[in-house]
Amino acid sequence: SRVPYEKMPAGSIIQSASTTITTSLILNAASDSSLLGAYSDTPMTFTINPKFPNSKLLVNFEFGLLVRNGNNSGALGYGVKRNGTRVITSSTNPHEQFVSGSDLAGFRTTYTYVDTTYNSVEPQTYLLEAYLRGGYSNMIAEFNSRSETANVVIYEVAQWY
Repeated sequence: SRVPYEKMPAGSIIQSASTTITTSLILNAASDSSLLGAYSDTPMTFTINPKFPNSKLLVNFEFGLLVRNGNNSGALGYGVKRNGTRVITSSTNPHEQFVSGSDLAGFRTTYTYVDTTYNSVEPQTYLLEAYLRGGYSNMIAEFNSRSETANVVIYEVAQWY
């Protein structure tokens, strides 16, 4: 009644797992300067149990975001932790989200990480981190602060090799 996973062609989605997150996070560098130039864990996290150690895992984080820095520019980057260890960083060029000369920029956004290095069938937990770029002392980044929900969706994609 179904094709065995091992016989599915490369590129097939083996499984997907998802969660909805309602927790918010406000990072306010004006009241806590230690947030600048540092990573902060967001509430966007989820775990998948891979069926194969050589699949690709596509991790999609979707969330509501408000960024402000008075009437000045501000920059926000991201990092991703897998099982508590950072596996991707944007600290050298964190301009994934940028607000310029505006008091407030708000939008629904996504960040996607493709993992080809986990090499295990053990549970893999992914967490999105936020990086407030240094030099923007009044910057505030709000995640899901207006009753939005966030979603984390992880796809396991066959890579037979």
